Amino acid sequence: MTVGTDVFQWTITNAPCPASSSQVTITVGAPTTIANAGVNQNVCGTTATLAGNVPVTGTGTWTVVSGGATVTSPLAFNSGVTNLAPGANVFEWTISSANCPPTTSQVTITATPIPPAPVVVSPVNYCQFDVASVLSASGTNLLWYTNSTGGVGSPIAPTPSTTLSGTTNYYVSQTINGCEGPRGVIAVVVATTPVASFYAPLTNSIENPVIHFTDESVGATSWSWNFGDFSSGVNNTSTSQNPTHTYGAVGSYCINLIAANGVCIDSTTLCLVINPMFTFYVPNAFTPNEDGINDEFFGKGENIKEFEMSIYDRWGNLIFYGDDISKHWLGNVHNGNEIAQEDVYVYLIKIKDNMKQDHKYIGSVSLVK
Repeated sequence: MTVGTDVFQWTITNAPCPASSSQVTITVGAPTTIANAGVNQNVCGTTATLAGNVPVTGTGTWTVVSGGATVTSPLAFNSGVTNLAPGANVFEWTISSANCPPTTSQVTITATPIPPAPVVVSPVNYCQFDVASVLSASGTNLLWYTNSTGGVGSPIAPTPSTTLSGTTNYYVSQTINGCEGPRGVIAVVVATTPVASFYAPLTNSIENPVIHFTDESVGATSWSWNFGDFSSGVNNTSTSQNPTHTYGAVGSYCINLIAANGVCIDSTTLCLVINPMFTFYVPNAFTPNEDGINDEFFGKGENIKEFEMSIYDRWGNLIFYGDDISKHWLGNVHNGNEIAQEDVYVYLIKIKDNMKQDHKYIGSVSLVK
């Protein structure tokens, strides 16, 4: 028999009676294609594609045996499935043909959930030229990348460079049971480190103890000053860029400046001196008569660094010279034993104080015997 419809007639003859006959129709269907559901699969996630063989005759249908997934194209030989349950999902491919019994085949799709991106801390902040630490993330079988997509991951965590300022992104994924998840991003921010610097006069006098500080820092956006003047209490600090501070006492003070730019800081220290007020007094007469009272001519003062005194007679002759404030004029001539005559003498005194300021005094002193 061939595929198609055939009519057969059955006739019985019994002479002399007339013959009798009956007909039967037999339809022969095409042989059913043997179903083949394809090979078992291991997939990541919750979707897959079912690849049943194409029926030569008849139609094919997918059904879910176990796993709870949804077949998106139930009559297609190449159907997508969604909502795969973790683990084994069984599907059956059935090919049916008219007048012939169906054939079936099953396939198992084992689904592994896609792991989430690793837990990361971002951003990671450094100052330029800091010693950086190896990056870290919480996950399993980590792979590190320099791009958000593509590339070959490395299981070795990178150590960021801090040579150049700016932001560099690093990416990391985790792999569980052969399934790699999305990449998390770690932003490494390298900020420029400021350079703290300032100017202030190093030598000052208590006569003018108001000191102006000039910031010369590079790359700073905020400033924190400590003037080293602990006797002034709350007035000892400032956050101004170019502050002014008044010192209340003679002494040496070390000023500290911390310059910052929001992330990075630098500091510097500079010491200055507040000297005593310069003073100097000169008498206008003395009596070198060896009675122990007012026998010597000399000046007195404070904050004196260098000293010279010259004594001249009325004709302009130099009769005494001393290069130290401790050298007094005893009324003698040229440091000898002869006492000058009673008269009025002219003195020239040159002084350099501790502020390196020059002072000159010209006057007269009476020698009285």
